[in-house]
Amino acid sequence: MMKVGMYNRWLFTLGGGEKHSLAVAEFLSRDCEVQVLSHREVSKESASSRLKLDLSRVDFCPIPEYTLEELGKISEEFDLFINASFMSYFPGQAPINIILVYFPFPLKRDLLQRWRRKLGFSLKQFFMVPTFENSLFELTPVGRSCQFKINPHTTLRLPGSRIPYSVRFLLAAGHPALRGASFYLNDRPILSVALGKTGHNLPVEIPVPAWSGPIPLKLSIRAEENQSPPDLQPRHFVLSDLTIGHPNFRLFSRLFSKGAAGILPRLYLMMPEPPSLISMISTYQQIWANSKFTQKWIKNYWGREAEILYPPVEVEDFRPQAKKKQILNVGRFFAAGHNKKHLEMISAFKTMVQGGLRGWELHLAGGTAPDFVHQEYLSKVYRQAQGYPIVIHPDIPFPELRDLYGGSAIYWHASGYRENEDRHPHKFEHFGITTVEAMAAGCVPIVLGKGGQPEIVRHGENGFLWHSRKELEQYTWQLIQDRGLREHLSERALRDSRLFDQGHFNRTLRGLLEGLGVEIPPGS
Repeated sequence: MMKVGMYNRWLFTLGGGEKHSLAVAEFLSRDCEVQVLSHREVSKESASSRLKLDLSRVDFCPIPEYTLEELGKISEEFDLFINASFMSYFPGQAPINIILVYFPFPLKRDLLQRWRRKLGFSLKQFFMVPTFENSLFELTPVGRSCQFKINPHTTLRLPGSRIPYSVRFLLAAGHPALRGASFYLNDRPILSVALGKTGHNLPVEIPVPAWSGPIPLKLSIRAEENQSPPDLQPRHFVLSDLTIGHPNFRLFSRLFSKGAAGILPRLYLMMPEPPSLISMISTYQQIWANSKFTQKWIKNYWGREAEILYPPVEVEDFRPQAKKKQILNVGRFFAAGHNKKHLEMISAFKTMVQGGLRGWELHLAGGTAPDFVHQEYLSKVYRQAQGYPIVIHPDIPFPELRDLYGGSAIYWHASGYRENEDRHPHKFEHFGITTVEAMAAGCVPIVLGKGGQPEIVRHGENGFLWHSRKELEQYTWQLIQDRGLREHLSERALRDSRLFDQGHFNRTLRGLLEGLGVEIPPGS
């Protein structure tokens, strides 16, 4: 029996990407031994229930917080390995390696981006700011310094200098099993220390000789661990008050005594130009993209061809109900990034009401995040909707959401509106699962005609694609005033939603696997 491994760092979120990847695991588990690797314990039962998948034959295997190199070595244990983790790139070392991409990281940069990166690295080198290599879990600004959670096997790349200097910091164990640490300069042992109880800070000072030349100077930290029973808590060090005893670093501290807390993290997080990522991606025989839009940007960013594996949508969960005079949008309430443009939709609907629209409501449903910036955004959504027939539905249970879909006549989608697709393609809808769900419930979609949405909605046939707010309002008025057109497009939308059901997903997946020489029995 073929042994299949799948890695997803973000499994615990059980979001859309996790539904996509675990649908692959479900399909393969019918004839293969499948292990899903992640760093947090996730209940297989809760994942099955929430994502509506049969994962009874899939093993969830929590693993420690390994470096990318160590993750690559783990992939050797499998006959087929699938990296299904967003923004986690490491070499696949199984006989067959696949990477499932929700949207690619840009490896190519335009002239301005390259200039800015070069300038940033020049500043980083001048001010003697070290680089954590594949080992930094978390960075938290603390006063004028930073606190780092790092892997128990960590390497810092140190800037070269014509004069000797020292590296000073406080080190604490972040797990009871970590009892000590050893330090090496370019693999030469220089110091070993014993650590106290978890959280107790130990001052460490490492002398660094003058160093120049093509070989980078590396300070390695290696944990000494107790032989305690393994557990699921990540083993890490906490490193704080990192100081470089060099005139340039002291100059930086003086120049940015008040602003260093904002600038210093940026310099720490700035990684070297990553030609290694291209070589890592080249170890995967096949790339699976979740849409033609993502496929296009994989080609643009990575120079690689990709196969399309649309995510499966549970279209059978949605049914048209008696349609009300309501417009629906479903999308998370959060600020910046991949923002769903709730405020822009509210503004458009208010304009229509002011223009004479009566009896219709706009409903906005979606999940929320506890962070202050996202809660403030949600508060602004409420404020902007006040006084108009606009209803906000944060974090509603699925049965209520299903009824909202079923009773709505029109579906709006605006992600990417007023964004530059060439500069910020990640801000657009990469596919559009909620659009397919709305169509399955008989809603007529009126969606922004960019990103992955044109792969779902065909203008004038099963909905409308808009490119300006004037068009959004125009097409909405057209559907409101022409009930026959609305019912006709609703029927076409319902029919076309079936193109993205589980059956189509399984047939596409089977074809991709067979193209790699993986034989799947016909009945699977």
